Amino acid sequence: MKILIIRTGGLGDVILTLPFLECLKEKYKDAFIEITGEKEKLKIFKGKVNKISSIETYQIYKIYKNIRNFEFLEYFKSFDLIITFLNDEFLKNLLKINKNTYFIDSIPKIRIHASEYMINQGVKYKIIEKLNKTKYQLNLFSPKENLIIIHPGSGDEGKNWGFKNFLILAEKLKNLGYEIIFLFGYAESKLYKEISQSIKFKTYFNLKMEDLINLISKAKLYIGNDSGVTHLSSILSIKTIAIFGPTDSIVWKPLGKYTYIIRKNLSCSPCVLREKINCKNRECLYKISVEEVFKKAVNILSNQLP
Repeated sequence: MKILIIRTGGLGDVILTLPFLECLKEKYKDAFIEITGEKEKLKIFKGKVNKISSIETYQIYKIYKNIRNFEFLEYFKSFDLIITFLNDEFLKNLLKINKNTYFIDSIPKIRIHASEYMINQGVKYKIIEKLNKTKYQLNLFSPKENLIIIHPGSGDEGKNWGFKNFLILAEKLKNLGYEIIFLFGYAESKLYKEISQSIKFKTYFNLKMEDLINLISKAKLYIGNDSGVTHLSSILSIKTIAIFGPTDSIVWKPLGKYTYIIRKNLSCSPCVLREKINCKNRECLYKISVEEVFKKAVNILSNQLP
């Protein structure tokens, strides 16, 4: 049995596919599973699939246009099952290559968790079986007793609590004797350039996946917005504070056991349910005070929260 999974999207989106993958592996225990997409993000699947490949290797985006000259035609035909998270013309043309192709929609149309939404589709298509409990934790390293990691960004500025808030929070935690490290990704390039010379804390910029995992795994606590890095921290079993604003924590909550959500239950929250996703007055974020996040962090660090 040969299975191909085509998974693109942000790091958080990719991570939320882990429970689906575990269900798939349970149904096809001896299958050869290859996953293709943005290879750097897919490294979280190391040890969980047989092969990780780059979407560029197979020039997959050519499938959107014309499959006649697609040089990997026979390779795609060789799979017994193809699962794709890409729709529209891509799906139509892929079905012409391999009829055993199924599209999984990763953006819920109802208010349930994204991972459950994906699993329900797989069950409906009879390509997976639902497990009572999925194994989505990655290997855990030994955390340092005094290290706190803060990631102040995300792929969407509208989800960010604000760098100044994180900076004030960092100072308060530093005064308690903790070592603070700030993480910045490609999406925060502009911010990092502006503050890299003046920030008093140790910083890392645009780390590769292996280095990101190794660093986060050493933290006693991680604090960030609704972002891919926050999802990564969560599945590493690190105690994780996830600050949610316009997005829906019911749908997008990180998967890990030790995840603590901070959000405001406003009448307009979450934005996507009230068609206010372009709201400029982000009360859902502005009303979250530094003191509130600080108190939550202190309670977690002192083991007052499970």
